[in-house]
Amino acid sequence: MRPGLYSPTIYQGEDWSRSFTFADSSSHPIDLTTYTAAEAEIREKAGGDLLLTYSLDSGLTVGGSGNATLIWVIGHADTATLATGHTLRYDLWLTDASGNRNPYLAGSITVASRITEIA
Repeated sequence: MRPGLYSPTIYQGEDWSRSFTFADSSSHPIDLTTYTAAEAEIREKAGGDLLLTYSLDSGLTVGGSGNATLIWVIGHADTATLATGHTLRYDLWLTDASGNRNPYLAGSITVASRITEIA
């Protein structure tokens, strides 16, 4: 399976969140509660140092109509640790009830410097 591509810009120190709604080829919502795991990692590069990791109930949450939406939250304490001026890599994998693991989302993350100094 080839993952969807999404390459956001995240500001250092921001509370970042995005929602991704999953549907099958007939545009019917996929009930994500039937999946046993969701995992995402942010790394310097493919195979590089692990910077941040997320899983269900630890930054990744299922919700929305028909439980077809995956909400990914990266809090400001985590985004503050990301070095600016770098393009990082990530992917997000789901494991179904049969144990099949597939990448559903992947891309690069650009980390932008914040201008405002927050106490």
